[in-house]
Amino acid sequence: MKLLALALLFAAATICAARQDVFAQSPGQSRATEDITSISVALSQLHPDPPELVEKDVESNNISEWIKVQWRSDDPIYLYVVRPTGIQKPPVVIYLYDYPAETDVFRDSDWCEHVTAGGYAAVGLVPALNGQRYHGRPMKEWFVSELQEALAKSAHDVQMVLNYLAERGDVDMNNVGIFGVGAGATIAVDAAAAARATSHRISSREFPHLTRFPCCPG
Repeated sequence: MKLLALALLFAAATICAARQDVFAQSPGQSRATEDITSISVALSQLHPDPPELVEKDVESNNISEWIKVQWRSDDPIYLYVVRPTGIQKPPVVIYLYDYPAETDVFRDSDWCEHVTAGGYAAVGLVPALNGQRYHGRPMKEWFVSELQEALAKSAHDVQMVLNYLAERGDVDMNNVGIFGVGAGATIAVDAAAAARATSHRISSREFPHLTRFPCCPG
């Protein structure tokens, strides 16, 4: 029995080691440092991994992509990029909804149809400590209790997403807007203020077609 117990312990240790290897930090993530006292990502050192295309769907009026991006250890972000067909470099709107938020709305065909109306591209993501991004933390540490961290990291995420969109080159980075609801609106204001100090600009003009869509997913 002792030999069997030792064998089981050895097997468990081997599995744990294998899991640690699977979730090992990339060299960029291991060097990452983040200052959550500032809304500007310029004071942090976040190094993005190469983006990974998870799924692509081509419809008659739009093309949607589900992309995994990551610049923190154990915090992959699922980014949803929807572009209208037949338009080169459309203006783009980033969507941030209130807590609690999930990715389901971004995968809804009606949502994709609406947000690309008028020739706009749309980018959706879930804020930090939300949805699939809330894991590996004690239950007492959640979006509201860790609000400074959640808002700062989410504002940093928007700035990193802007960098990613600029590298893609298929949307108009001179016409970028953010649509935010609740906590998403706070993140939008923070990210827009921080972006003023960078080469990216968040447009202050109105996007009239957004007012005709329900403000909350679901």
